[in-house]
Amino acid sequence: MKINFSIIIFLILSVFFYSCDTNNFIDYNVINSTSGTVKVSYNKLLPSNSSTNDTTIFLSPNEQQTIITMSVFASGAYNPEGADTIMMLPTFVVYLNDTIPSTFNLKKTKYWNYHSISKHHGELVLNLYDSLF
Repeated sequence: MKINFSIIIFLILSVFFYSCDTNNFIDYNVINSTSGTVKVSYNKLLPSNSSTNDTTIFLSPNEQQTIITMSVFASGAYNPEGADTIMMLPTFVVYLNDTIPSTFNLKKTKYWNYHSISKHHGELVLNLYDSLF
C-alpha cells in the first residue's frame, strides 16, 4: 500500500491551521440601572502585572460604558475570570450620587455576568441596581 505524502502533509497542515489560537476580546461593561448617577472609580491590571492610575467615570441612569477591553489569545472567547474576584480590577469602588458607597464587594465575580457575543468576542457585565447601595 503506497502512502501519498502530499495528502498526509495537507491533513497535518489543515489540523495545524484550524487549531491555531486567535485574538479574542472580552469587554468589561458597567450598566447603571439605578435611579441616580453612579460614580465608578477603578484601575485596571496591565499585562506587566502593574496597574494603571485610578480612573473615575460617571454613569447617568440607564447608561452603559465599557471600562476595559481585554485581548485574550485563545481558540475562542471565554470568561477569563475564574477566581472569586475580578482580577483585572485591583481597585473598584462604586458610589450612588457621588456619596453613597455600595454595601457589597462588587469586585466579586458573582455580580458580573458573562455573555458570549460571538466566537471571538465576549463580555462581562455588572448591572448596578439601587438595592446594591
